[in-house]
Amino acid sequence: MHSGLSLTLLSVAILTVPIPAQPVPETFTLTVPDGLISSQSGSSVSLLCQVSPIFNIKPFEVQWYRSDDVNKPTLLYMDHKIQEALMDPRFRGRVSLTGGLERGNASLRLERVTLEDSGEFVCYIASNKWYEKAHVVLAVSGDSKGFTVTQVLLVVLPVFLVIIICALCFIVFKRKGFKCSSLHTSRKHTGAENTVQMSTKQTASDEEDNLKDWLLGKRFRAEHITMDKETASTAISVTHHGKRVNYIKAKDTVDHQSYHVLGNKGFDSGQHYWKVKVNEYANKEKLAWYLGVTRENAKCPLT
Repeated sequence: MHSGLSLTLLSVAILTVPIPAQPVPETFTLTVPDGLISSQSGSSVSLLCQVSPIFNIKPFEVQWYRSDDVNKPTLLYMDHKIQEALMDPRFRGRVSLTGGLERGNASLRLERVTLEDSGEFVCYIASNKWYEKAHVVLAVSGDSKGFTVTQVLLVVLPVFLVIIICALCFIVFKRKGFKCSSLHTSRKHTGAENTVQMSTKQTASDEEDNLKDWLLGKRFRAEHITMDKETASTAISVTHHGKRVNYIKAKDTVDHQSYHVLGNKGFDSGQHYWKVKVNEYANKEKLAWYLGVTRENAKCPLT
């Protein structure tokens, strides 16, 4: 009987021996996840933050805050409780500490995540002698289930219509391609020869330089136009490899009639320019020259 009682008392004594508290280190580090933490709008997410070595951090100050707003804590734990009155109003009622401070885990639990919650959060833990902080980046994506069929159509249909209109305009413009450089003259007086020369040389005048700079600034493309002698009227002479056009009085010419010649080159898109030099002489007749564009299927004489 006595020996049994002694064993019982010994067992109780062993079970009631207190476990020594884990010593608090003078310094520590924080471990957080690498890379982005992804979450869906409306869901919940945990931002992990663990001290190393593991020890009880309940007496410490634990703070989570946005890196762009240090003065408004997302969560503030101090004096053994969460100080909700000092926290950012946007996060009140949506944040808590999970994992257990007694095990050195200061992870943040964020409920009802919104798109505005995306960004960089800072985990800050401090004792009387030491503190550490680490950064965690949260990326929140929208909830595609929230879009209705009507909302999707309102976005897609205008884009689709714009594409169709652009395609139709391109087709119409392509079919109605233009042939450039229709050059014709109207004879006002009787007389001898008058010359129009298509010039490709740059002039030294400031006016032409300024005009060229303006055209290039507007993305006009410089072209070198030659005349098609096969389209020239009887009173038009094409020389210098299509670069010079002369009006020559012929027997079958009629006063006040216009004579034409077409260019060899045509365009169906873009912005283009070319230079024309007109030579006139005081002792010869003056002509009215017109420079323009016409359709690709145009034939001389133009009407």
